[in-house]
Amino acid sequence: MKIIKISILFLSVFTLYSCSSVNYPSIEESEKSIAESKLKISMLENEINTKMPKVSNDRSLETTIAIKPINKILGKIAFSRNDDLKLKFSPSPAIYIEEKSTLGIKYTNQVDLNSGNIDINLKSLKFNEFKNNKINANIEIEGLGKVDVSVKYMGLSASAKPDVQMYLNEQVTLDVKADNKGNLTLKPLPKKLILKAAIKLDVLGWKLPYYKEIELELTEILKPITIPLALTSDFQLPVPAEEFGKGQIVFKPYTLEFSKASVKVENNKIEYQTDIDLKKK
Repeated sequence: MKIIKISILFLSVFTLYSCSSVNYPSIEESEKSIAESKLKISMLENEINTKMPKVSNDRSLETTIAIKPINKILGKIAFSRNDDLKLKFSPSPAIYIEEKSTLGIKYTNQVDLNSGNIDINLKSLKFNEFKNNKINANIEIEGLGKVDVSVKYMGLSASAKPDVQMYLNEQVTLDVKADNKGNLTLKPLPKKLILKAAIKLDVLGWKLPYYKEIELELTEILKPITIPLALTSDFQLPVPAEEFGKGQIVFKPYTLEFSKASVKVENNKIEYQTDIDLKKK
């Protein structure tokens, strides 16, 4: 027992002696080190805050969409079909007329339009800029078809069905709205567009390039576009069974109810915000 007590006493003295050789900082040095550390921490926090996205409010859901993914969606919409609009021409006499004279004999060359059908295709709709809750976009339209014409040339009569080509490429503006179903709606603002039509007529030896500009209303050829934000509103959640013996849990349907949806379009981004409430179906 004496040997054990002596050993413990020896270890205690050795430990105290060892600690006495350690150089501890003074109070002034410690306070200075703490102040420098606080300054470094503050600088790092400021840098983190500048790089973190700003949370403007306490909305349940906020999402930001850039131009590129929306243009991909619109590209699929544009090429999904080639008959977005059909143009039908009514009879129009004397769409082209010219007075001629040969050896003192006067005659009239004339083209009458009897009918025609053109399939118009929305070739592309591309967003260029998001600003002031509006989207500036470029719309490109092309069309192909045939027309039925009657021709009088140098006193001779004939009929023909030449091909018609149409083309349009203009800047348009769309208004952006949000609904309470997790969708964005892009509504074209009214604007008069000019569709250019070209007909190459070759009949009775008469080669006639015919060009005409047709006025169209944007809201008639481009309807509002709905873009889903991939928000699932219906799902099932596990809950305890109400009756013993029918399993420990059951799955019951719930739905997410969206409300007070809003959208902000600025700096080439769309910011969608909405409140969400979980409700039992």
